[in-house]
Amino acid sequence: EPSCGPIEEGQSTALTCNVNTAGCLRPIVPIWQAAETGDTVLVRCAPTGCDGIYSSDFPTTINSTRSTLTIPSVSRVTPFNMETKWTCSPCSGGYRTVCDKLQAYAKPENPSCALSESTRNGTITSVTVTCSTSKVYPEAKCSFYRTKNGGPSVKVNNDPVCSHTAIPATATTPVYYSSQCSVIVPVEELGEGTHSFLGYIYPDVIGGEYMVYGSTTDKTVTLNSVQIASSSREVNLCDNNNQVQVTCEISRDHVSPAPTFSFSVDGPRSQGPQPGTNSNDDNYYQSQFSLSPDVVGQYQVTCRVTNSVNTTWQDKSTQIKFISELI
Repeated sequence: EPSCGPIEEGQSTALTCNVNTAGCLRPIVPIWQAAETGDTVLVRCAPTGCDGIYSSDFPTTINSTRSTLTIPSVSRVTPFNMETKWTCSPCSGGYRTVCDKLQAYAKPENPSCALSESTRNGTITSVTVTCSTSKVYPEAKCSFYRTKNGGPSVKVNNDPVCSHTAIPATATTPVYYSSQCSVIVPVEELGEGTHSFLGYIYPDVIGGEYMVYGSTTDKTVTLNSVQIASSSREVNLCDNNNQVQVTCEISRDHVSPAPTFSFSVDGPRSQGPQPGTNSNDDNYYQSQFSLSPDVVGQYQVTCRVTNSVNTTWQDKSTQIKFISELI
């Protein structure tokens, strides 16, 4: 069936119907109907003009080949819900569908987007972008885009998860929705670097993704290329072996030539700088540090990776707790 729209609420549109007035057997024939009114005749037209119960609401013209009905203000309330099936009579008998459903929409109100990060052991594991609107019709959809290190914009193809709450209709207003959509992007898909995210929220209608209503400003997250891990996060000094091995590494893709590594414990430098070694898979430069204190407490071990050419550096820290318990 043919469709009409989408048309924003309050905006005007026109419906046209091909007719053949020469084939009309009566001087006045029913032309326009809408299913929402029980197929009541909205407007009757003749070559000399149009009238009918809704003729003042929908100005209509007719010539020998075409009739045009104008909707000055698309509404889902007054004088009836126009989001319905519209038909016309081409004079030669029967009714034809002009549009199976006139699609109305309302722009998102108060659109906003926010970014959050999920972490594990102080390391970012995923990024969640959430866009929402307090009022929209019909229910909203979202699209998300990202850029890496200022490069080209790339659409996030992960499926968003959306939720919607109906705002009930009243005697003077139709139903609307508050909507929220979120997408989760694991860091494995992002890679190391600085990433900016852009979200769009829009009504779920044909072509809605091209309506920029609800665009949000950039949200940026920087993924640190330095990674640090320890052989244990909690150590009992009463055990025979209270030594913890801390490994710090950086991808070979992010530094050239090989960097230097230094370690510090709770501030003062404890080791370094010293050159790193290649990892077993040859994809990383890495260095190791041993921590074996005699006093219980929580210790912060920080690894500093320094570019040996331009002396720029990155830090990454981990927390290790030493306890004293007899088992």
